Amino acid sequence: MKAFVALCMLLFITGCGSSKPSASDGKKGVEGMWSHCGKAVRVVDFEKVNGIEQSDKQYQMDFKYNLEIITDIKDWEDEAFNYCDKQTNETYELMQQLFLSVLGHGKEFPKGTKLPFKGKAEFIKTDNGWQMQ
Repeated sequence: MKAFVALCMLLFITGCGSSKPSASDGKKGVEGMWSHCGKAVRVVDFEKVNGIEQSDKQYQMDFKYNLEIITDIKDWEDEAFNYCDKQTNETYELMQQLFLSVLGHGKEFPKGTKLPFKGKAEFIKTDNGWQMQ
């Protein structure tokens, strides 16, 4: 009984909620960034590398992941935007990042090609959990 009371006190003092975003929170945010290009790529091998708590409700996460090409692309420069649903500035910037990362690979990308990415993002704690900004 004493152990149960001690456990309840510990949970009350420390709180039950997550004090920092998890790797799955990070992956969800990165997948959201690439969601407009879901016909061409998907996020795989996501790994939270480091992070720093900036306040109770803010956190900066460093991460790395691979972007897997999920359809054969014969000429990246000509076909890239055909695989994106929306032509927004954000999509254009992401495609530029992707294009720069693939310069050494040539123009042709067979299905299954994995391209490495690194990044960092700010997270804010909301009523629905941690969300990438």
